[in-house]
Amino acid sequence: MTPCQALQGTSDGAVLIVNDDPVIAARISDAAAALCYAPRHIPDTREFAAVYDAAEPVAIFLELFMPRIDGFEIISWLIANDNRVPVTVTARIEPVIADAAVAVARNAGHFEIGIPDHPISPDRIRAALAGA
Repeated sequence: MTPCQALQGTSDGAVLIVNDDPVIAARISDAAAALCYAPRHIPDTREFAAVYDAAEPVAIFLELFMPRIDGFEIISWLIANDNRVPVTVTARIEPVIADAAVAVARNAGHFEIGIPDHPISPDRIRAALAGA
């Protein structure tokens, strides 16, 4: 029996980590796995929609400033696809940009976006997953 199997009431749900920084992605992945979630790292945002549809995620950690498809486009895709999964932004961003991202999600009525301090700490990762 694994430690996760021994824990009652824990989730084995997928946690999507959309980030091209391997250090930040590993930090989030390690924290999610320690809490018995199944982390799925997506370094190439072109793969996001397919992974999202296949994984049935319980949480998303999203870098906004990515090559090819940026996090804002992913937020738009999530809104268009009636997403209900909580999103935590992992980027260091100016408050006005953070406020805009939060307002877009709230106005759509689909999900909340959390903007933690950067770099995201294990405690903030655990807090974001607590509601998943």
